[in-house]
Amino acid sequence: MWVDEVVEVSRPSRDDAVGGGVVRFLAGSLAAGLAVLTVGLVVAELVTESHGLNGPGTGPVVGHAVASVAAIAAAAVADRRQGRAAGVAIAVVLAIVAAVLWFYWLT
Repeated sequence: MWVDEVVEVSRPSRDDAVGGGVVRFLAGSLAAGLAVLTVGLVVAELVTESHGLNGPGTGPVVGHAVASVAAIAAAAVADRRQGRAAGVAIAVVLAIVAAVLWFYWLT
């Protein structure tokens, strides 16, 4: 039995959704950058702790870890959803990164 018919499934483009491709890329990049910053902070804490020096401390490390996980989860939602859900997820990523920067400047 041969099938000569090709069925194409049309999907809306991700770039047509709220936020577009550039904003989604920015949100994902900010979330990934926050995760890399968290890894660097963990390494700094481990090195300073092993040498008996004062490091960043447990609070900032845990705070960055929680913020990183939340930002990556929101970026994943923004990448997979469309419409308002994507827009809200992008706004959440931006808010998390802004909050981390705000707390950095406060300390």
